[in-house]
Amino acid sequence: MTQQLMNLKFTQAQTSQLKEVSALFLRTFLEYNTAECSQESITEFTRLTSAATLTEYLEWNDKLPKFYNIWVCTDEDTGEIVGAAAAYYDRLDNLFVDKRYHRNGIARRLFAMFLEEFNPAVVRLYASFYAQDFYRKIGFVGDEEKVINSGQRVIYMTYKHEGGEVKRLCCVDETFELSGGGIWRRKSARDYSKGDFCGDTEEHRPHANSRNWQENGAAFD
Repeated sequence: MTQQLMNLKFTQAQTSQLKEVSALFLRTFLEYNTAECSQESITEFTRLTSAATLTEYLEWNDKLPKFYNIWVCTDEDTGEIVGAAAAYYDRLDNLFVDKRYHRNGIARRLFAMFLEEFNPAVVRLYASFYAQDFYRKIGFVGDEEKVINSGQRVIYMTYKHEGGEVKRLCCVDETFELSGGGIWRRKSARDYSKGDFCGDTEEHRPHANSRNWQENGAAFD
Protein backbone atom coordinates (compact mmCIF):
# COMPACT_ATOMS: atom_id res chain seq x y z
CA MET A 1 0.00 0.00 0.00
CA THR A 2 1.39 3.40 -1.01
CA GLN A 3 1.14 6.29 1.43
CA GLN A 4 0.53 9.72 -0.06
CA LEU A 5 2.74 12.57 1.00
CA MET A 6 2.59 13.90 4.45
CA ASN A 7 5.44 15.76 6.09
CA LEU A 8 8.72 14.74 4.46
CA LYS A 9 12.16 16.22 5.13
CA PHE A 10 15.18 15.80 2.84
CA THR A 11 18.68 16.17 4.32
CA GLN A 12 22.20 14.82 4.22
CA ALA A 13 22.56 11.76 6.42
CA GLN A 14 24.10 12.11 9.86
CA THR A 15 26.39 9.46 11.34
CA SER A 16 23.72 8.68 13.93
CA GLN A 17 21.33 7.72 11.10
CA LEU A 18 23.56 5.23 9.30
CA LYS A 19 22.26 2.12 11.05
CA GLU A 20 18.74 3.02 9.95
CA VAL A 21 19.94 3.82 6.41
CA SER A 22 21.74 0.46 6.27
CA ALA A 23 18.60 -1.35 7.41
CA LEU A 24 16.50 0.41 4.76
CA PHE A 25 19.00 -0.46 2.02
CA LEU A 26 19.09 -4.14 2.94
CA ARG A 27 15.35 -4.53 3.59
CA THR A 28 14.38 -2.95 0.28
CA PHE A 29 17.12 -4.75 -1.63
CA LEU A 30 15.86 -8.12 -0.40
CA GLU A 31 12.26 -7.25 -1.27
CA TYR A 32 12.96 -6.54 -4.94
CA ASN A 33 16.29 -8.01 -6.05
CA THR A 34 16.75 -11.57 -4.83
CA ALA A 35 15.67 -13.14 -8.14
CA GLU A 36 18.80 -11.74 -9.81
CA CYS A 37 21.19 -12.47 -6.93
CA SER A 38 23.31 -15.30 -5.64
CA GLN A 39 23.64 -15.84 -1.90
CA GLU A 40 27.22 -14.61 -2.19
CA SER A 41 26.07 -11.33 -3.76
CA ILE A 42 23.52 -10.81 -0.97
CA THR A 43 26.28 -11.31 1.58
CA GLU A 44 28.49 -8.86 -0.29
CA PHE A 45 25.71 -6.27 -0.54
CA THR A 46 25.10 -6.61 3.19
CA ARG A 47 28.77 -5.92 3.88
CA LEU A 48 28.99 -2.98 1.48
CA THR A 49 25.93 -1.27 2.94
CA SER A 50 26.58 -1.95 6.62
CA ALA A 51 26.66 1.05 8.94
CA ALA A 52 30.38 0.46 9.50
CA THR A 53 31.14 0.53 5.77
CA LEU A 54 28.97 3.60 5.15
CA THR A 55 30.77 5.39 7.99
CA GLU A 56 34.13 4.49 6.47
CA TYR A 57 33.07 5.82 3.06
CA LEU A 58 31.95 9.14 4.55
CA GLU A 59 35.28 9.49 6.35
CA TRP A 60 37.01 9.51 2.96
CA ASN A 61 35.68 13.03 2.50
CA ASP A 62 38.40 14.19 4.88
CA LYS A 63 40.97 13.09 2.28
CA LEU A 64 39.01 13.61 -0.93
CA PRO A 65 36.40 16.39 -0.80
CA LYS A 66 33.01 15.30 -2.12
CA PHE A 67 34.16 11.72 -2.53
CA TYR A 68 30.96 10.18 -1.14
CA ASN A 69 27.70 11.27 0.41
CA ILE A 70 24.35 9.96 1.60
CA TRP A 71 21.02 11.78 1.48
CA VAL A 72 17.89 10.75 3.34
CA CYS A 73 14.16 11.40 3.34
CA THR A 74 12.52 11.35 6.77
CA ASP A 75 8.81 11.16 7.52
CA GLU A 76 8.63 13.82 10.21
CA ASP A 77 5.33 12.49 11.50
CA THR A 78 6.98 9.20 12.50
CA GLY A 79 10.69 10.10 12.56
CA GLU A 80 11.37 7.18 10.22
CA ILE A 81 13.85 7.29 7.33
CA VAL A 82 11.78 6.21 4.32
CA GLY A 83 14.24 6.84 1.48
CA ALA A 84 17.99 7.15 1.03
CA ALA A 85 20.56 7.59 -1.72
CA ALA A 86 24.33 7.09 -1.62
CA ALA A 87 26.78 8.15 -4.32
CA TYR A 88 30.42 8.59 -5.28
CA TYR A 89 31.67 11.38 -7.55
CA ASP A 90 29.72 10.32 -10.62
CA ARG A 91 28.26 6.99 -9.58
CA LEU A 92 24.86 6.53 -8.00
CA ASP A 93 25.65 3.66 -5.69
CA ASN A 94 22.34 3.01 -3.93
CA LEU A 95 18.87 4.56 -4.14
CA PHE A 96 16.06 2.94 -2.17
CA VAL A 97 12.62 4.03 -1.00
CA ASP A 98 10.40 2.15 1.44
CA LYS A 99 7.65 0.48 -0.60
CA ARG A 100 4.95 2.22 1.45
CA TYR A 101 6.20 5.56 0.11
CA HIS A 102 6.61 4.74 -3.57
CA ARG A 103 5.17 7.15 -6.16
CA ASN A 104 5.65 10.22 -4.01
CA GLY A 105 8.64 11.66 -5.87
CA ILE A 106 11.11 10.70 -3.13
CA ALA A 107 13.61 8.91 -5.39
CA ARG A 108 13.56 11.79 -7.89
CA ARG A 109 14.20 14.32 -5.13
CA LEU A 110 17.10 12.31 -3.69
CA PHE A 111 18.62 11.97 -7.15
CA ALA A 112 18.28 15.73 -7.67
CA MET A 113 20.15 16.33 -4.38
CA PHE A 114 23.02 14.16 -5.65
CA LEU A 115 23.16 16.07 -8.95
CA GLU A 116 23.11 19.42 -7.18
CA GLU A 117 25.95 18.56 -4.80
CA PHE A 118 28.30 16.54 -7.02
CA ASN A 119 27.36 18.03 -10.40
CA PRO A 120 28.81 15.26 -12.61
CA ALA A 121 28.64 15.51 -16.40
CA VAL A 122 27.71 11.82 -16.63
CA VAL A 123 26.16 9.65 -13.93
CA ARG A 124 26.79 5.91 -13.94
CA LEU A 125 24.92 3.19 -12.10
CA TYR A 126 24.24 -0.52 -11.95
CA ALA A 127 20.45 -0.75 -11.96
CA SER A 128 18.53 -3.73 -10.70
CA PHE A 129 16.12 -5.33 -13.13
CA TYR A 130 13.24 -4.09 -10.97
CA ALA A 131 14.44 -0.46 -10.94
CA GLN A 132 15.56 -0.06 -14.55
CA ASP A 133 12.17 1.24 -15.75
CA PHE A 134 12.25 4.02 -13.15
CA TYR A 135 15.74 5.05 -14.21
CA ARG A 136 14.72 5.16 -17.87
CA LYS A 137 11.82 7.46 -16.94
CA ILE A 138 14.20 9.99 -15.39
CA GLY A 139 16.62 9.94 -18.33
CA PHE A 140 19.04 7.05 -17.91
CA VAL A 141 19.94 4.93 -20.94
CA GLY A 142 21.70 1.61 -21.44
CA ASP A 143 20.90 -2.08 -21.53
CA GLU A 144 24.27 -3.80 -21.02
CA GLU A 145 23.88 -6.63 -18.53
CA LYS A 146 26.69 -7.15 -16.03
CA VAL A 147 27.37 -9.25 -12.96
CA ILE A 148 28.67 -7.52 -9.81
CA ASN A 149 29.14 -8.28 -6.11
CA SER A 150 29.90 -11.97 -6.62
CA GLY A 151 26.73 -12.79 -8.55
CA GLN A 152 24.17 -9.97 -8.81
CA ARG A 153 22.79 -9.42 -12.34
CA VAL A 154 22.36 -5.73 -13.13
CA ILE A 155 21.96 -3.30 -16.03
CA TYR A 156 24.73 -0.75 -16.59
CA MET A 157 23.14 2.65 -17.30
CA THR A 158 24.25 6.27 -17.75
CA TYR A 159 22.67 9.69 -17.46
CA LYS A 160 23.92 12.88 -19.14
CA HIS A 161 23.71 15.88 -16.84
CA GLU A 162 23.68 19.12 -18.82
CA GLY A 163 26.11 21.63 -17.36
CA GLY A 164 27.82 19.08 -15.14
CA GLU A 165 31.56 18.83 -14.58
CA VAL A 166 33.74 16.09 -16.04
CA LYS A 167 35.36 14.36 -13.10
CA ARG A 168 39.01 13.75 -13.79
CA LEU A 169 41.62 12.16 -11.58
CA CYS A 170 41.31 10.93 -8.03
CA CYS A 171 44.49 9.57 -6.43
CA VAL A 172 44.66 7.58 -3.22
CA ASP A 173 47.76 6.56 -1.29
CA GLU A 174 47.03 5.03 2.08
CA THR A 175 48.77 2.75 4.57
CA PHE A 176 47.19 0.69 7.35
CA GLU A 177 48.80 -1.29 10.16
CA LEU A 178 47.34 -4.78 10.34
CA SER A 179 46.26 -6.34 13.60
CA GLY A 180 48.89 -9.07 13.15
CA GLY A 181 51.68 -6.53 12.99
CA GLY A 182 52.04 -6.22 9.22
CA ILE A 183 51.31 -3.28 6.94
CA TRP A 184 48.84 -2.98 4.07
CA ARG A 185 49.22 -0.20 1.53
CA ARG A 186 47.05 0.76 -1.42
CA LYS A 187 47.80 3.23 -4.18
CA SER A 188 45.21 3.90 -6.85
CA ALA A 189 44.19 6.43 -9.44
CA ARG A 190 40.86 6.76 -11.16
CA ASP A 191 39.87 8.77 -14.20
CA TYR A 192 36.24 9.59 -13.48
CA SER A 193 35.72 10.96 -16.97
CA LYS A 194 36.07 7.36 -18.18
CA GLY A 195 34.54 5.69 -15.17
CA ASP A 196 37.30 3.20 -14.57
CA PHE A 197 40.58 2.77 -12.70
CA CYS A 198 43.71 3.64 -14.62
CA GLY A 199 46.07 2.12 -12.09
CA ASP A 200 45.87 0.13 -8.90
CA THR A 201 48.53 -1.44 -6.72
CA GLU A 202 48.15 -3.23 -3.42
CA GLU A 203 51.26 -3.99 -1.38
CA HIS A 204 51.50 -6.20 1.69
CA ARG A 205 54.48 -6.19 4.05
CA PRO A 206 54.44 -9.06 6.57
CA HIS A 207 56.22 -7.13 9.32
CA ALA A 208 56.70 -3.45 9.99
CA ASN A 209 60.49 -3.75 9.75
CA SER A 210 60.53 -5.80 6.54
CA ARG A 211 61.68 -4.19 3.28
CA ASN A 212 60.23 -6.86 1.00
CA TRP A 213 56.89 -5.84 -0.47
CA GLN A 214 54.54 -8.23 -2.23
CA GLU A 215 52.62 -6.49 -5.00
CA ASN A 216 49.31 -7.35 -6.64
CA GLY A 217 47.45 -5.55 -9.42
CA ALA A 218 48.45 -3.26 -12.24
CA ALA A 219 51.46 -0.98 -12.10
CA PHE A 220 50.84 2.46 -10.64
CA ASP A 221 52.44 5.46 -12.36
